[in-house]
Amino acid sequence: MIKQNWQKNIIISLLFSSFIYYLWKLGILYSHSLYPVIKEGRLHIFVDWAFLIKLGACYRAGFEIYYPSSCFDQVLNYGNIFLYIPYFKLLEKFYFFYFPIIFGFLFIYLTVSLIKPKKFVEYILLLLIIFAPSSLLVLERGNTDILIFLIIILLVYSKSSIFNFVILILASLAKYYPLVLIVNFLVEKKRSIIQIITTLLLFIMTLGFFFYFTGESLELIQNKMKMISPTWGNQFSIKGLPLVLKKLKHFDYSTVLFISYIFFIFSSIVSFKIFQKSNFISKVNISFFEEKLFILGGNLSISVYLISDNVHYREIFLILLLPFIIKLKDSFEIKIFKYLFYFILFRYIFFIFANYFIMFKKYFTFIYIKAFSDIVLVSLFTAICVIMNIEILKQFTKK
Repeated sequence: MIKQNWQKNIIISLLFSSFIYYLWKLGILYSHSLYPVIKEGRLHIFVDWAFLIKLGACYRAGFEIYYPSSCFDQVLNYGNIFLYIPYFKLLEKFYFFYFPIIFGFLFIYLTVSLIKPKKFVEYILLLLIIFAPSSLLVLERGNTDILIFLIIILLVYSKSSIFNFVILILASLAKYYPLVLIVNFLVEKKRSIIQIITTLLLFIMTLGFFFYFTGESLELIQNKMKMISPTWGNQFSIKGLPLVLKKLKHFDYSTVLFISYIFFIFSSIVSFKIFQKSNFISKVNISFFEEKLFILGGNLSISVYLISDNVHYREIFLILLLPFIIKLKDSFEIKIFKYLFYFILFRYIFFIFANYFIMFKKYFTFIYIKAFSDIVLVSLFTAICVIMNIEILKQFTKK
């Protein structure tokens, strides 16, 4: 459970929000962290969110939304459920401006609440997380991954199985990859095997019904995935290194990807042995808040990293794993997790430093280091996650 001084967290969140606002207002954000979106000579913010609202308006006006049209030059590559967001012209400013500000502030507030900094080094970590390129990008673009981030915290925090069932359906309809979060049915509360199987079947049937109701199909989903053009410079994906080497050095993409997977598997196995030897699993309870948050956030982060091409704003899901790492470092004083904590800390420092030199100075050597550090970090988290998932299966089979 998140135990916190909420007044203190709100003050810290307001300070962070104000500072980000001035970074944006003074143009520092666009000269040190990310590129602005300029159209027709105007700066556009919250473009990822605005894109969905505009496509919904085009859909209701009868325009094509899966291919460029005279209404809008972009196409829908998210779930059709976004087309059913109610829109009222009188509230235009709320839709395009205030709503993304609200869920952006919630993201900052919940990040502060999850990290719960007590020591100086934890305050430094929090500062680095908030001003990491991934966090600044997802906030400035108003990307819907913030909503998935909020939904995962709701899933862990909520005690209502019906509520969790509904928001997991909505998340899966919106962006597909949250289907990985069905592991929540195993850790949400104690259930018998029959109850879990029944819940999973009901979930699949309900999801299938809404896919049909909203006009989704396997062919349409595949077509949407083909429309996504991966960016080669700011990836959080095991495919990041192959994309860079193909672009800059003309290496064979498939060969580098194969080597990346081999290195990832090797690193995960070595890490698994190390973490298993620490016997941390005997000191934790998978029904506790930090553990459940790690299981959901870990399964999601690892899945998207290994399977899809991702702009690095999906690194925000790694934030969900950190409360458990801090707990193991502080509460149980397991030395290996202290080392992992400092590796994460220095990686954030490098991420901020490298992103500036990659984007604005074109020092592409930093991309290789960043991609390598991503593989190492995700393999470490994978090892812990596998141990946690094995523990879930052990408890499941005992039932």
